Amino acid sequence: GEGFYYTDAVSEAGCGFIVDTPADKPLFLYLAFTAPHWPLHAHQKDIDGYDGVYDCGWDAIRASRLARMKKMGIVPEDCRLSPRDRQVPPWSGDLKNRDVLIRRMQTYAAQIECMDRGIGRVVEQLKKSGRLDNTLFVFLADNGGCNERLRKKGSQRFAWPGQDSSRWGNGQDVAPGGGESFQSYGVGWANASNTPFRRYKKNSHEGGVATPLIVHWPRGIAAGRHGKLSRQPGHVIDIMATCVDVAGAPYPSEFKDHAITPLPGVSLAPALKGELLGREKPLFFEHTGHRAIRDGQWKLVKVRNRPWELYDLDADHSELVNLVKAQPARVKRMTRAWLDWAVAANVLTGKQANKERRP
Repeated sequence: GEGFYYTDAVSEAGCGFIVDTPADKPLFLYLAFTAPHWPLHAHQKDIDGYDGVYDCGWDAIRASRLARMKKMGIVPEDCRLSPRDRQVPPWSGDLKNRDVLIRRMQTYAAQIECMDRGIGRVVEQLKKSGRLDNTLFVFLADNGGCNERLRKKGSQRFAWPGQDSSRWGNGQDVAPGGGESFQSYGVGWANASNTPFRRYKKNSHEGGVATPLIVHWPRGIAAGRHGKLSRQPGHVIDIMATCVDVAGAPYPSEFKDHAITPLPGVSLAPALKGELLGREKPLFFEHTGHRAIRDGQWKLVKVRNRPWELYDLDADHSELVNLVKAQPARVKRMTRAWLDWAVAANVLTGKQANKERRP
């Protein structure tokens, strides 16, 4: 209806859930915002709040973000900025619809602003209910910046009957923000969002899988650990293991006579104390044919049918120096491990994996 905005509705539902849960009962809330996913729709006042912020363009934003990340200790001082994506023109060049490009990033930022405000409302509701100090609050993103470009016909499949979608798609010169548009922010701003990394959502390179995870739990995290960074890699498979651990709950082996897949992840609780996770197995990735395996500092990764690439993430977190030719034995060992996992996880059949194992 008029004035409805989904991000606000998600926040309201989260607050309502907290209100409706008796104070003496445990609470588990999975609050899945879609923002800042496309389409670029946001409140006008939030968009206006970013006037001028992105006029400098994606090249300047990438440089300034890396400098800020180094200052905050998020990346090491020697972390290098990956080259601008070859699909992205220099901001100083002759760009068409520059104002529309700027407005796209403003709208993207406005989507995040609204989500952040909604999360703040959830935090306030937890405070009011007296739960905040003993609530394990976890914020994470599921992938890196999205480089998808929306075409007119592809966008129009999302229109409801009778809706005017004649100006939908990234090819239009209409400014994003309202319902008359349906756009993504495009590869240039996605490249900036993923600073300092390469590639994007769907890829298994760091630009696709290296995302933030922020934890708040006053009663469960010692004061000396507040505001601290942990550089140990985690994975979404660790969230369930962490919840089971901190809740002191048993993880069942079956439910209603059906066997349950054992927990693949590890609890992140030790990291909250500044301790090592003790992860014994590598982390594995696969999405739409993109693959990766991370074992300690080493990461083997590939884009669909292209050759494997090998990186030492301790020395080269931006994945700029491919060591695949220098470490053939490691590549072979890690490839074999990935294929074994792929069969176990039903990513590949045994026949498909055996075909790839052949020299």
